[in-house]
Amino acid sequence: MNTIIDPHSTNLKSRLINQVVKRLPFLTAGEVYTLAAILGEQFWEEDDEDSHNALGRVFSGLVNAGELPFESNGWTSNRHNEYRYKPIT
Repeated sequence: MNTIIDPHSTNLKSRLINQVVKRLPFLTAGEVYTLAAILGEQFWEEDDEDSHNALGRVFSGLVNAGELPFESNGWTSNRHNEYRYKPIT
């Protein structure tokens, strides 16, 4: 993973990247996850809906920039983004 936490990164971005790195060992390559599942339920439940939306925007931006080992997989039936875990080999 080539994501670097820049000293000028926002607290939200830094917090998100740190949590993703902690959770990667618990994810299976090729599987599809929601952001809540990637981050872990305990982490996810600490925040409110506005924070979830902000986390989603930052995560999506990092994925689209190739900074996280995931690719977009569309939407769930209740309009949450899904991501496929694609570890770098």
